[in-house]
Amino acid sequence: RGQASKGNAQPYEPIPQEAKALLDEYYAPWNKKLRQLMPELDITW
Repeated sequence: RGQASKGNAQPYEPIPQEAKALLDEYYAPWNKKLRQLMPELDITW
């Protein structure tokens, strides 16, 4: 996330709200499971 390939001089563009909502929905169960496995790992998007 936010990774730019080398030679790409374009500034980082924030993710559109709906795309972010989709990502959040997609990653929510995974993040929950990950937090249960590794409570010290706190991921904020």
